[in-house]
Amino acid sequence: MKVLFNKLFMLLVLALIAGWTHAQTPDLFFSEYIEGNSNNKALEIYNPTSDTVFLENYRITMATNGGGWSSTYRMFPNGSFILPGDVWVMINSATSSALFPVADADEVVTGTSSIVTFNGDDARGLVKISATDTTWLDIFGNPTLDPGSGWNVGAITNATVNHTLVRKPEILYGTTNWEASFANQWDVYDVDVFGYLGAHTVASSSVSFTLNVNMNYQITSGNFNPLVDSVDVAGSFNGWAGTTMSDLDMDGIYSLVISPLNVGDSLEFKFRINASWSTCELSTNPNRLYVVQSGINNQTFWYDNNTGPQMVTFTVNDQPATSLNIKIKGTWDNWTLHQMYDDGTNGDLVSGDHIWTAQLSIPGGNWEWGAIEDDGSQWGLWLIQGSNMVVTVAIDGTVSGQTSYSIPVPSGSEVIVFNVNMNYQISLGTFNPLTDSVDIAGSFSFWGSAGNCIDSDGDGIYSMTITGFTAGDVVEFKFRINEDWNLAEFPNGGPNRSYTVVGGGADIITYWYSDEQPPSLFFSEYIEGSSNNKGFEIYNPAQVSISLDDYRIAQSSNGGGWAFYHTFPVGASIAPGDVWVIVADQISTALFNLSDADEVLAYPSVTHHNGDDARALIQIVGLDTIFIDVIGFPTPDPGTGWPVAGIANATADKTLVRKSTITTGNTDWLASAGTDAATSEWVVLPSNTLTYLGSHPHPELTS
Repeated sequence: MKVLFNKLFMLLVLALIAGWTHAQTPDLFFSEYIEGNSNNKALEIYNPTSDTVFLENYRITMATNGGGWSSTYRMFPNGSFILPGDVWVMINSATSSALFPVADADEVVTGTSSIVTFNGDDARGLVKISATDTTWLDIFGNPTLDPGSGWNVGAITNATVNHTLVRKPEILYGTTNWEASFANQWDVYDVDVFGYLGAHTVASSSVSFTLNVNMNYQITSGNFNPLVDSVDVAGSFNGWAGTTMSDLDMDGIYSLVISPLNVGDSLEFKFRINASWSTCELSTNPNRLYVVQSGINNQTFWYDNNTGPQMVTFTVNDQPATSLNIKIKGTWDNWTLHQMYDDGTNGDLVSGDHIWTAQLSIPGGNWEWGAIEDDGSQWGLWLIQGSNMVVTVAIDGTVSGQTSYSIPVPSGSEVIVFNVNMNYQISLGTFNPLTDSVDIAGSFSFWGSAGNCIDSDGDGIYSMTITGFTAGDVVEFKFRINEDWNLAEFPNGGPNRSYTVVGGGADIITYWYSDEQPPSLFFSEYIEGSSNNKGFEIYNPAQVSISLDDYRIAQSSNGGGWAFYHTFPVGASIAPGDVWVIVADQISTALFNLSDADEVLAYPSVTHHNGDDARALIQIVGLDTIFIDVIGFPTPDPGTGWPVAGIANATADKTLVRKSTITTGNTDWLASAGTDAATSEWVVLPSNTLTYLGSHPHPELTS
């Protein structure tokens, strides 16, 4: 710390000799200042730039009671950064958690003399150190003037004490002129207002957009004559009427400046020849889209995205030396096969060296490609392990990316146990275990079949063990029904599965076919009536029974956070379309027959809740806890209850029944509760309504 102090002291001396450098371009600035009751104190710093800003060269300085900038300063943690448009939040460690969750802060600062332990008469400064230059970016307060209790801001006396100050949206830069800052740059709020902390909004500023279209390929292909033809752009910014573009330097690139625009504006457009929609570019494709950025907006496109084809040489190195007929294919012509050569012709350099070559004319764009061994089968053996190769033909005609691939030599002795759960496919009728089979095809089998998976115990989970891997290998694969690519999981060009080998016997992996699982359980009814007339109902919308062994109900009481978890009886399950009913043991038998419940619980239990107690349905999958459905918020305490469907305190002394149109849980309680009857997922019924408990759904309520 002493070394750092000496460095800063020398920088301060140099700055006094040479004069401080003041910020002239957008950089970080203070966006919020909170000086509340007790230790409820915080600072927020905003990044107005379009770049991620790393904080290693930034410091916060401070002055106490008008004593001038002291040697005490704040360095940010190593590796800290602020994303574009994001903020850095620092709070006092003793700030009330009811006002601001500690987890939402970037720094929680301890100590009685920390950078966020200030009173209304203590100044703060934000500086940036670059080599021997120290640039003052922003200051809050006057470092050499003690105002007494605090400084006035706008028309508010002592606004820097027991107030929250938020920088006005139109302020885009910091300032070292505190008098100008306090006069008109801050909005002042009451004491302990923390609702704005954690995000900052700035007003959009007017910018221009230079739009360019390269017509050179259209000229060389005879589609455009610069002597007689014109090119315009029609878009959302000109009512799709079209504005003619110009080529003043006659380089074949036509330009137009569009203004005024605001940062964040989305522009849709297309280029046209001779202002005709019949000759417009991208005639069967979506409009072009550009989102206006801060700073310079200058973008060049090729007309119709066509730079003209470029001759590209592709090679595949057959290191195992086992291939007899390699062919290449790619997205540039919808995966059409092209012959590769290892005979010294057609661009191949050396005959018989197992390096196969193809020279193809490739249009401009980003393209994926791969290669197969043509073994006479329908699809051939896919030779690429891992992701497809990607090659780019840029707008200037340059070629970059991957134009060669080496087939690896098989090695390794690690084992992967592949498991695929077919139960949902069985329930849907798309897989018949008596007549159908499921196999694996992957990079390890050159995308041919690695063999059929086996369900030895009849539980619907099919398994296969494959050896020959090395720890760190990345394998790609898919499961298929009946060895048919048309029935493979993730159809219509969906992604391959990818797995990195761990080794040491740890590679046992299980998937649902196509990642399709039965619909999950959710709360279908919630009852919080008078006395102990309380209960829950959980609905199974799936076509198969669901075991409750891996499910829990999380509980929060009075805003205290998730603290208790209800476990269901061992072996409990819910049949398709059925419900699980839990009630308190002292529920009125005149309202509900206890024998109709699945669980009747004595106090204390998950059903002994009030209107301000949250509940969540969760599932334990391995080491992961997955939240499926929630009622209420775990923190903070709402008081009596939460509003639902626009009805105040609807979780107290009410019955909530899930609408019949809802088919899944919702972990967003605000969305689930809704703001009125139309937007809510729930129908709110009077207290002690138990008529609907025991079955679901109830379309008569929704209608």
